[in-house]
Amino acid sequence: VLEQGRTLTLAEKGGAGAEVITAAPDFRLVGTMNPGGDYGKKELSPALSNRFTQIWVPAIEDQAELAAIIKSRITDPAVRQAIADKLLDFWTFHKAQAGAARAGLSVRDLLAWVRFINAAAPHIGTEAAYAHGAHLVLLDGIGLGVGMPL
Repeated sequence: VLEQGRTLTLAEKGGAGAEVITAAPDFRLVGTMNPGGDYGKKELSPALSNRFTQIWVPAIEDQAELAAIIKSRITDPAVRQAIADKLLDFWTFHKAQAGAARAGLSVRDLLAWVRFINAAAPHIGTEAAYAHGAHLVLLDGIGLGVGMPL
């Protein structure tokens, strides 16, 4: 489907029974991936890579954008008021401390922390959910941040 003929052959049926599927005129394929240099990732093969347009999208670092992401994801208004700014302050502090060893906490880490807070705060309180969420994203991920100063 990535070649000029836009076809896919299902060889499972074998021989003359192979089924050929042709992409519809409006068919589009979009793929996303982390760079091959990221932990646990590999580069695409040259044959596959040549069939895509690669667009590098840098990590989100704008404080206002991060604040908007955090505030939009915290479901309880009281919890949002109590800890949204604290989450961003800690994220910024940790990113500065981690340096180049690991780019600090990722937006994915931040969202995992917020999801944990949303789930746990009604049961254990906002502050405890904040602290346990920090443990979740920092300590549980230590093996991934080899060389990261603690």
